[in-house]
Amino acid sequence: MCPSRPPHARRDGRTGRVRPGAACRERSDGHYSDARLTSADLRRADLTGIWLAGAALINANLYQADLRTAVLWHARLDGADLSATDLSGADLTGAVVKGARFELADLRGADLTGTDLDTTTLTGAVGDATTIWPAGFDAAAAGLVMARRDTPPLHPQSFHDLSR
Repeated sequence: MCPSRPPHARRDGRTGRVRPGAACRERSDGHYSDARLTSADLRRADLTGIWLAGAALINANLYQADLRTAVLWHARLDGADLSATDLSGADLTGAVVKGARFELADLRGADLTGTDLDTTTLTGAVGDATTIWPAGFDAAAAGLVMARRDTPPLHPQSFHDLSR
C-alpha cells in the first residue's frame, strides 16, 4: 500500500501517462488502492482503467482526465475538480464527493451507487440509460444531460480546452 503522505505525480515522457511517485511504485498492475493523492495535479492524465479503491484524491485537479473504467470504490474526492473528465464506465460506488465539480463530465455507464451527490456540481455532465445513479437522485434537477444511445463518446482532451 502507498504511504499516508502524498506522493508526487509525474508524467511518463514516452507515454504521457501519469505515474505516482516512487512511494507508490510497488505495484505495476495499475492498482493504487488507498493511495494518498491529496491536491495532486492530474489534469489531462490518462488514468484509463486505474484501480483507486479507497484512495484519497481530496482537492485533486482531475480536469479533463481520462478515467474510463476506473475503479474508485469509496475513494475520497472531496473538493476535487473532475470537470470535463471522462468517467464513462467508471465505478464510483460509495465514493465521497462533497463539493466535487463534475461539470461537463462524461458519466455514461458510470456506477454511482451509494454516492451522495447533494453537494456536487453536475451542470452539463452527461449520463445515459446505463448510468447507475444513487437511490432517489434526480439527474434532470441536477443539470445533467441525458445522452441518446447513438451519441458518440466524449474525448476529454479534445474539447473544453480551457486553461486551469
